[in-house]
Amino acid sequence: MKLGRAPTLGLVFGVALALLTACTPTAKPREVVLTFDGKTCHYDGPKVIAEGDLTVVLNNQTDLEASLWVVKLDEGRTWQDLLGYIGVPGSSVHPPEWSSGSIIKTTSPDNPDATIFTLRKGLYAFCCCTCNELFGPRGVWPGASLEVRGE
Repeated sequence: MKLGRAPTLGLVFGVALALLTACTPTAKPREVVLTFDGKTCHYDGPKVIAEGDLTVVLNNQTDLEASLWVVKLDEGRTWQDLLGYIGVPGSSVHPPEWSSGSIIKTTSPDNPDATIFTLRKGLYAFCCCTCNELFGPRGVWPGASLEVRGE
């Protein structure tokens, strides 16, 4: 009879292990996508996240070289402040002085590129822009804001 119990016991442990593995949460990478079509910068992602790493993909659907702005707005500043600063989408502006740590990532046409950013508590703005390394932004299109909450 001991031989009959061994396979049953092994099966029970195997099923228990499989269930534990299936129920263990796995950390999925957080990702947002900005799609630039030359007229708009469409944001696909959440409005609020916890602090930590975030993968940002810039999907450039134009023939232009496009860049990504990820700027942290100074405390007290809002998405509306940034929209007012940019003015008409496509305006040629640099990141405002009241934003900290503007990060620009350039992608070539039709070549989505992902960048991982470590975001801390605060309000961030995502924009698409066409840039020239010598002269700076030629056009900036606002995408969306993202609130990052502390853990």
